[in-house]
Amino acid sequence: IKRQIFEKHGKPECILTDCGKEFTAKEVADFLNRENVQHTTGSPYHHQTTGAVERVNKTFMNKLRKLAEFNKNKCREHVQMATLSINLSFHRALGTSPFIWKEERLPELPFERKMNIQRIFVNKKEMIQKRQKI
Repeated sequence: IKRQIFEKHGKPECILTDCGKEFTAKEVADFLNRENVQHTTGSPYHHQTTGAVERVNKTFMNKLRKLAEFNKNKCREHVQMATLSINLSFHRALGTSPFIWKEERLPELPFERKMNIQRIFVNKKEMIQKRQKI
C-alpha cells in the first residue's frame, strides 16, 4: 500500500474497501493506524457499495486477461496498464475520468511529447460547478 499508493499518489485521508481478509487483517489495520488513515469497509449487504467495487474488479480482471493473452510474462506491466485504462475511463459520478479528476489535466501519452502536443489543464472547481448544474 505504501509503495504502490502512498508514494505514487500521496497519502489519503481515508480509504474504502470491501470486507476481504486482505483488507481487514491486523497488519493492514496497524499500518493504516500508524499512517493516520481512516479505513472504512463497505457493508457486505449494501449492494450499491459492493456492486460498484465488484464491477470495477470484474472490469479490471477482464482487461488483465486480455493483456495476458498477448504476453503472460509481463504481469506487472499488465496490472499497470489495466489500472491506467480504468483510471482513464469516464466515470459517471465524477463527470470525467478518475485521472483527470485527481490530476486536473489530461494524461500525457508517449507519442505526444514527440509530436510537441501542448498539455490541456482542467479546472476542478469548474467541473464541480458543471456537475452540480446537471
